[in-house]
Amino acid sequence: MPALFHFHVPKTAGHSIINEIREHFLPSQVLTERGNLTLPFLQSYGEQRLREFGFIYGHAGHGAVGYLQGIADTILLLRDPLDHMISHYLHMVRDPTVQWHHLANELGFRDFILTYPGILAFQAISLATGLGQVVPPERPYDCLPDLVRFLESTFLLGTVDQIDEFMASLARVKQWPAPALMRRLNTAPASQKLVRAELADAYAAVAESTHYGAILIAVEQAVYAAAKRVAASQREQRSLRSLGETARRVWRSPQGEIVLGHNFGRREMVDGEPAWWTLEASESQIHLTVRRPATLHADIRVWHAVDPTCIQVWSDECKLDARIEQTSDGFGSLAVPLANLAGDRMATVTLRIEPRHAPTDAPWYPTLLLHHFRLA
Repeated sequence: MPALFHFHVPKTAGHSIINEIREHFLPSQVLTERGNLTLPFLQSYGEQRLREFGFIYGHAGHGAVGYLQGIADTILLLRDPLDHMISHYLHMVRDPTVQWHHLANELGFRDFILTYPGILAFQAISLATGLGQVVPPERPYDCLPDLVRFLESTFLLGTVDQIDEFMASLARVKQWPAPALMRRLNTAPASQKLVRAELADAYAAVAESTHYGAILIAVEQAVYAAAKRVAASQREQRSLRSLGETARRVWRSPQGEIVLGHNFGRREMVDGEPAWWTLEASESQIHLTVRRPATLHADIRVWHAVDPTCIQVWSDECKLDARIEQTSDGFGSLAVPLANLAGDRMATVTLRIEPRHAPTDAPWYPTLLLHHFRLA
């Protein structure tokens, strides 16, 4: 099993997460470089030895994260850019041991930002640095595609405002006991929290008045927006796992939702819209939430060794009055009345194919390509 790697971006509740995760490993299974991770440090262990650890964590130096890709499963939290900027600055003000402590106090918030504008995109730059990239000061947005691809590849991604859900998900995936609500470490004292509104106003003024600052803020916000999107997608996939490894939501509205379950898998694009193949010569399950009586519709784009008389749709032991038509070669439609399935709980209908004749061409079982699922 790959090691778990926590990419610790400063001021993203990292110490709280690390303290919780360390409880699940022996000291000999944990690797860090006094809270950091540099590329030479990791290289000194080598890929094989790194795979023997259970938990690796730290603030990543140049190229350290890139080196760990394929070796360890990355988990990561990011924070709202405004909250991160203010928290980072207040941390520098109150801790005399951190870099720029004296300058943060001497210059004040606005002048400090103008003197060191890179701090406006601190999270984005931290990600790029860890991946071994150099962010060009005049074109910081050039790194965005690579950063988004990295976020999409993470084992588990979250945002600080949902840290409890993040840790609960990690516990479920790793089969650890359910964690208690996270205790926030290194929080700012109440006296500093009182100045947050003033700092937020100064941050907004910098965004409006400084071209360079505005670009950096835009990059940081784009990375955070991507992180929220990827985290939401990961949450949705986790919520569907109980319905099978191939489960995916294909339609949702206030009227209900449609989730393809067992025996739906390989996806293709039909006229710019996703379509799914049935996988094997077995039953295919469609899970539905129908809040009022409706009809399940789907278009059939490709039939393989199937004709309308081969298809049946069942709910439990009840055969539904499905209407299946083949309108032309390779085209058709499916309509299934769901009057008896309306309610708040998810129901399941089963698509069965009972071929009259065995296929003579590969694949050697009947299949359908379906798309444009909807309830109406």
